Amino acid sequence: MGIGKRLREARQSRNLKQDELAKLIGVTASAIANYENDISHPKEVVLYKLFEVLEVEPNFIFQDVVSIKKEAPSPTEEKLLQKVRKLNATGRKKADEYITDLSENPKYTEPRPLPDEVSKDIARELENITGKKRKTTILK
Repeated sequence: MGIGKRLREARQSRNLKQDELAKLIGVTASAIANYENDISHPKEVVLYKLFEVLEVEPNFIFQDVVSIKKEAPSPTEEKLLQKVRKLNATGRKKADEYITDLSENPKYTEPRPLPDEVSKDIARELENITGKKRKTTILK
């Protein structure tokens, strides 16, 4: 599978027709159709213009071509991503600000366990202080 499907998805999410996108990046509408149908692939300079105009990261376009083991998004994350893709640049910036604020507030974040080394060090220190061995689970 090539990058065509993702290019089409990104173009459609920006509500652009093939000829409109073509004009914005300086190629023909048939070139866009060829990219989307995996008949040909854009040159590097054209790819950069596509990333910019479509406001997508290279990882989005190449995710079906490059196999990198990663955690799949949950259904909730997928829904959020689809909503973000509908936003214009101003909306995306505002969403990023909201998410940054939420993710920095302990009230809205999940506790993360400390690395095993740190947990063991703390358990040893507690044992030294109290003289009792404890089974501890320490959250950050």
